[in-house]
Amino acid sequence: MARPKAGSVAGGFGGAAAAIAAARKSEIAKIKIGAKDLRLDDDTYRDLLQRLTGRRSAADLSPAQRGAVLDHMASQGAFKGRSKSVPTRPHIGKIRALWISLWNLAAIDDGGDAALNAFVCRQTGVERVDWLQSDQSGSVIEALKVIAARYEWHVPADGREAKVALIDTQWNWLLALGEPVAMRIAEWEERKGSFSDQELDVAAGKLGAWIRAAKAGGEAASR
Repeated sequence: MARPKAGSVAGGFGGAAAAIAAARKSEIAKIKIGAKDLRLDDDTYRDLLQRLTGRRSAADLSPAQRGAVLDHMASQGAFKGRSKSVPTRPHIGKIRALWISLWNLAAIDDGGDAALNAFVCRQTGVERVDWLQSDQSGSVIEALKVIAARYEWHVPADGREAKVALIDTQWNWLLALGEPVAMRIAEWEERKGSFSDQELDVAAGKLGAWIRAAKAGGEAASR
């Protein structure tokens, strides 16, 4: 069999690299569009990226992370009336939202993509969450809800109610961990009806960091 010419091989790699770069540029642009659609100011936008991916700039995201952000934005109402080229995969968005929520309850040790993919593979045999079909997602969602229930978060069907219930549970965990939160809980109870969905997401991320720090401090003190 004849070998391909060196120039044709190099050209093939160059074409692939160009396609990857173009896809990256397009996805970052779509993320910016999503932030505009959701009317996120810069701090709220970067807090959202931090909560979903652990990074604060779209330029630093992996392809899977960019997909997660786009899925989440679409689930919150971004891109409506825009090009159909922006994917909407609600079953994957729901799985990712549950996974991040469990991370924010300190119910799992790793909120990243690799850990989620490993969990999905154990449940379904599918190696990546992005490869799940909608009819394969049920067992994963139910398994995540079982973990949530162990940590006293009983997930309502309504998305907003689930976010509020998550934060209620986070405050209860902080109280149980001995954190001085009684006055903040009272303030939350008065104001929680006025929070937007995006503000609830940011609050859950901040409370999650607080819970993880409190648990780490308690574990260190017990050694």
